[in-house]
Parts: sequence; structure tokens; C-alpha cells
Amino acid sequence: MRPSDGLFNVILDRLTPIMQSYSTPILAAYGGKVYQHATGTLFAFGSHRFLVTASHAIKQYLRGKQHYKDLVLLVENGAGKLVRLYGQYNATETANDTSSNQHAADGDDLDIAVWKLHEKTIDSLTGKSYLNRGSISISADVTSGVYFLVGYPTEWSSSDLNALMINLTPMPLITGPLEAPERVPSFNPNLHMLMDLDPPAPCPKSLEGISGCAVWRLSTTQLSPAWTPDEMKVVGIQTGIFSKHGAIKATKWKYVIRCLVQLVPDIRDAFKLWLPGEE
Repeated sequence: MRPSDGLFNVILDRLTPIMQSYSTPILAAYGGKVYQHATGTLFAFGSHRFLVTASHAIKQYLRGKQHYKDLVLLVENGAGKLVRLYGQYNATETANDTSSNQHAADGDDLDIAVWKLHEKTIDSLTGKSYLNRGSISISADVTSGVYFLVGYPTEWSSSDLNALMINLTPMPLITGPLEAPERVPSFNPNLHMLMDLDPPAPCPKSLEGISGCAVWRLSTTQLSPAWTPDEMKVVGIQTGIFSKHGAIKATKWKYVIRCLVQLVPDIRDAFKLWLPGEE
């Protein structure tokens, strides 16, 4: 449940440095223009650096490459400055099928993508920081507590490709688990979590652009003015919006780990006890 406006603003002030440090918009540049495309979160495991987002964002990029040969992806480096996204990705199955007309959110139960960042991108991301294993929780109980998401709606962005700059307005959301989740289509309680879609005003008409943002659990109980960011953990990745049902869907973070290990097997030992089927 969304806290009172006063408490919301107090908590948001404490969350702002986290939003700026670890979250980044993912942008598509082609035809001399830049468009806000999705949202991702930065992580470091061992010597590797990763960007985690939704696989349907990668599928859309791959399909776009068939029509726009100059299409590239960018990430934001703080203060609206843009950096080219280089590296290898691993995405759940549907995202890799560029011949399919099916949206990944409809045909891919997990909808996860992980980019292993190339040194060129890492060296350029001077304004960002990386979360680590201690920032994550794979708690099986996501039916209670208070949760936080922040994404970057396309509708709230404007850009200048020549200056490699973009103006973005984040949309922060503090919410709770959705009651009666069984009424939401394509929801699997083993894979997903559902939260109330209760965006603050003003709200964009479309939430396009927030796909792939991290879902943080702020507290297992109610928030209070004494709350600090030390309590928060990443528990999921936002993968769907069901406006008709007032719901936000996220994939549990334990399945992101599987994607990470497939891409970079040498980090497997760090997550062995967390891998699905190996707890």
C-alpha cells in the first residue's frame, strides 16, 4: 500500500541516491533520434559487470535492427549523458526468436535479459555504481511487505542525439502485493510476483519505458519515518503491466541468477545455493 504523501516524500528523498546510482534508462538511437526504450539495473559479481532488464526489450531491439541498420542501444551515465551499450547478452528464449510476432511478455514466462558489459561501456559509466550479491534477496515469500520500483517512461523523455544527452523524469512507485492475483492472466506464483498498480499523480498515459526495472522490497512490514535504505533488497525484475487488473508483474530474482550463470559460468559458485532446483 502506498504510504501517505508526507511519508512517501521522506522515503523518496532517501531512495533518490539509489535511483541515480544503480538504475539506468536504456535508450534506442536510430535515424538521428534517441528514444527511451526500457529500464535496467547495474550489478557486479566478481570481476564482471552486468545490466539486467526485460527480455522483450532485447527482442524489440533485435527486430528493430532488421529495419534500422544504424540502431544502437545506449545507457545513461548520470546527468542525462549517454554511453553506448557494448557487450554480450543472454535472454530467455522468446527474446532470441526474432522471427516471432509474439511479444515476449506473452510468450516468455520469465522475460529476463542480462547484458555482460564490455570494458568500453564499463570505462564510460563513470557516474554509476553497481549492486552486488548482498543487495539481493530470493525470499520465497513475496505476498507481504512494501515494494519499490522506479522506471523511466518514454512519454516523459526528450533527447538530443548530437549532444548525446537526454532529459528523463523517473516514475517512482511504492506499493504492496496485489490481492487476488489469480485473476491476472499469465501469472505463475512459482515464477512471478504481483503488485498493486497505484502510480502517483501525475502519471503518464503509457508506462512504456519502465520495462525491466528492479523491484525492491523496502520492508517486510509497514514503512515508518525511521526507515533506512539498509533494509531494502532487490527481489524481482518488472516484466509486465496489466492496467485492466491494476497489476504490475515481476519475475523473481532467483531466475535472473540462472540467466547470469548461463552467460558467465565462472560465477556459478557464488550462487550455487540460490540456483533453482539447487537450494
